[in-house]
Amino acid sequence: MVTFATVEPRYDMGSVVLPGRVRLSYVHGGPDAGPAVIMLHGTSDSSFSFSRVLPLMPAHLRVIAVDQRGHGNSDHPAFGYSMDAFASDLLALMDALLIDRATVVGHSMGSFIARRAAEKAPERITRLVLIGSAVTPRNRVIKELLTAAESLTDPVDEAFIREFQASTIRRPVPKAFFEQVIAESRKLPARVWR
Repeated sequence: MVTFATVEPRYDMGSVVLPGRVRLSYVHGGPDAGPAVIMLHGTSDSSFSFSRVLPLMPAHLRVIAVDQRGHGNSDHPAFGYSMDAFASDLLALMDALLIDRATVVGHSMGSFIARRAAEKAPERITRLVLIGSAVTPRNRVIKELLTAAESLTDPVDEAFIREFQASTIRRPVPKAFFEQVIAESRKLPARVWR
């Protein structure tokens, strides 16, 4: 179970089953009528990645940090890991939570999902905040990750996970936070990494 010790008590955990029977977990806080902000994590991360930011969010916002399919405490289906599937999950989550429009914050892989959702339903996305993004996912870094992931087997080697996560950090983070990030990444089976 993920602990959000650094998150103020105004955030709760929830989950919803989307059409197609995929269950997504999320952390949420703020008034239901407040302007919605939905946060999408990067590859192998979870909503925990935003735990250090959530306490800084203004209390009038309705903030939702999602565990995307295959990640965190959400379902890990055998298939459905295309950008279109992830973007459809986001839009279905918005429907399930009765959110007409939202600001979408995407980190890394989440930035590509946010952009795809904006392409599919531009009237639903009020703003995009893209963190650690790129012009295209067809770049050297992603190709190297895909090549490395091809040979992964279950359980995924923790040394691989540590090396991957360490490579994504520009400035030092607290050790306890980093260890929880590793624990979150260990939840992914090899097929999700691929």
